[in-house]
Amino acid sequence: MRTVLLAVIMTTFTLGMNAQSKVGYANVDELLAAMPETKAAEEEMKKFAEILQNDMKFLEEEYQNKLTELENGANSGWSELMIKSKQEDLYNSQQKIYEFQQQAQTQISEKQVELMQPVIEKLQNAVNEVAKEKGFAYVLDASPSRGVVIYKDGGTDIAPFVKAKLGI
Repeated sequence: MRTVLLAVIMTTFTLGMNAQSKVGYANVDELLAAMPETKAAEEEMKKFAEILQNDMKFLEEEYQNKLTELENGANSGWSELMIKSKQEDLYNSQQKIYEFQQQAQTQISEKQVELMQPVIEKLQNAVNEVAKEKGFAYVLDASPSRGVVIYKDGGTDIAPFVKAKLGI
């Protein structure tokens, strides 16, 4: 009798938990890629990266010109003092290029966060609204790149609802 009562209680508890824990999933990478704001951010990032790349080319050309000047000067009879001075100048140009690369990487990362943050917030708000409207307790990211959902058998793909909410 006690065993039957325990089984009934466990079954009721399990069924109650399943009813309360509605789970949905969405491929966030796919949703982000479908948003026009993402495409606009990518275009702006491309322009920003091109500007930095052009600046980098200028620094590299400057370095190359100094190297050529040093080679030509050394071959034409410059003094050791002049050669040493030009070598230091060349080294400083090399350092400038390295520092520029480091700062450019940092700026690119910061710019990407700046541009994508509002897009991600918009998507998050849409997911939150859909989850509340449809009664989901949990929504998991099913994007292959993130690996949050490694197996799914059941649950509901809420991506179509989120796309509708976003108008895409």
